[in-house]
Amino acid sequence: MPLHLSWYLENRVLLVVNEGESTDQDMFELDKLTLEYFAQSDAPQIHMIIDTTKDKFAPSAKAVTQVKFAKHPQMGWTVLIGATNAFERFVFVIGSNFFNVRS
Repeated sequence: MPLHLSWYLENRVLLVVNEGESTDQDMFELDKLTLEYFAQSDAPQIHMIIDTTKDKFAPSAKAVTQVKFAKHPQMGWTVLIGATNAFERFVFVIGSNFFNVRS
């Protein structure tokens, strides 16, 4: 899976790095893994940094609206880095608005 998830700041900030071509299925696997990370943390909010500087794929709007972590009670602020693709930025804004995510 070209989407990598790790703690940037233990139990507080997650870092998601996309390093290649991924699929909607990769997005669903990332969703499942993110929920596992949320379960590990007792923090009231977990923030997310999404690094797209090396990616070659923007998830479909359908995939974005199906992720569960975005509605999780611990979901905090989200920062998107490196989104130069207009469609990718559009999908991020649509997803943020759909889930009422702080970004």
